[in-house]
Amino acid sequence: MIALNEKMKKSISEYHVIEGDSISLPCNITKQEWNQNLISLIVWYRSKNQGIPIYSIDTRTQQQRLRHQIMPELNGRVHMDFQTDPPVLNINDVQIDDGGDYRCRVDYRMNRTKHFLIHLNVSDIN
Repeated sequence: MIALNEKMKKSISEYHVIEGDSISLPCNITKQEWNQNLISLIVWYRSKNQGIPIYSIDTRTQQQRLRHQIMPELNGRVHMDFQTDPPVLNINDVQIDDGGDYRCRVDYRMNRTKHFLIHLNVSDIN
């Protein structure tokens, strides 16, 4: 579960989507910041997953290739798009269970970790 203090609650962005549609959740880093030399890890969490990442991109390996990990239940429905500014987590075929609080954590190699909070409301199509 994502524990939120009062300051964090005020900085939550709220998004709305209808079940079955797609949505893009921003991780508020700039395209210029998205550089494997500057960022070592991007991790997305969802409140109902109790601290287990739903999606991560790891650039800490020596092999100069990104390592993506996706929670099995979301595989095929989510991906990060770094062509947009800011980069976004795209969720396709949104389900009612996808609603809740999301947190994007960005670990920089030489700077402090940043967290971005989003609340996603999913409406039933009926």
